[in-house]
Amino acid sequence: MAFPFPPDAVVHIVTAHDSAVVGAPGGAAANESRNAALLTDLEALGVEWHPAVGADPEWTHREASFAVVGLTLEQALELGRRYEQDAIFEWAAKWWRLVDCRTGAAHSSRWIASVVDVGGSA
Repeated sequence: MAFPFPPDAVVHIVTAHDSAVVGAPGGAAANESRNAALLTDLEALGVEWHPAVGADPEWTHREASFAVVGLTLEQALELGRRYEQDAIFEWAAKWWRLVDCRTGAAHSSRWIASVVDVGGSA
């Protein structure tokens, strides 16, 4: 699959999802409310956003997120800190990074292609 954004775009994946409330009474509503507040912040910034989902490799834990074009790294990290996130993702056509919201430390890698079964047939 080709990178779905302009070749020079940098995309930040951000969420306001709180993993600590998953399964707790009202937890789903709390996470929806947190992400609604994040969406309000994104719209105020005037950036392009797309719905996204972050998940573990087995898709047993999922987090509603936003793929955002038009943020600087510092803006993305500030949103992560505001919504008490440990890290944000930064994606480009040839590389990706996982960036710690508190320290700015990053793990970088290049993309590789693989087939992933997400509940159906691969």
